Amino acid sequence: MYNITMNTITKTCLYCKKEFNNNRTSTKRSYPCFISPKQFENQKTCSRNCACAFRIANRKVIVCPTCNKDFQVIYSRNKFCSQKCANVVLAKLNKLNTERRIKISIKLKGSSNGNWQGGITPINENIRHTVEYKLWRESVFKRDAYTCMLCSKKNGLGKTVILNADHIKPFAHYPALRYEIDNGRTLCVSCHRKTDTYGFKSNKKLI
Repeated sequence: MYNITMNTITKTCLYCKKEFNNNRTSTKRSYPCFISPKQFENQKTCSRNCACAFRIANRKVIVCPTCNKDFQVIYSRNKFCSQKCANVVLAKLNKLNTERRIKISIKLKGSSNGNWQGGITPINENIRHTVEYKLWRESVFKRDAYTCMLCSKKNGLGKTVILNADHIKPFAHYPALRYEIDNGRTLCVSCHRKTDTYGFKSNKKLI
């Protein structure tokens, strides 16, 4: 029924030193099963258990780029000795990304933008689309651990919660406090709508 023929290739396991081949035919299979020669060429051990034991026995020693300490790794993709050292590099990268975002934002503002129409966008709406405002929102969310400060709702466990960064003192009436992190708090949409400063409620409160 099956007309599959392939040469059997034999190798020696690097861990247990037993011989194994590319023939994977067993009593559970009613057809011949072989590993291709190209795939079998990269196989160094006879089983998964031997592969794991071989990796542990042949750990590589590399130097952490942050603290310059030697440490052993099982997988070559590990570059840092600890999460603390990795966070140092990530913090530097985040700072560079933030500076790059601000530079790009400055280049695309006003008449230098291809979609500029003479400055018809309202000032308050224009500010809400700046990089500085987006960075302020991100900082407020991170400080509050992406959790609503009134009802403690947050994303997870199959639930999706839309969060807003709310200005405690209204955005329109306190320009000097627009980018102050202490003037912000994380709220879900339902809690945000109940506040006295949501939408045009702040205007009525001043009257």
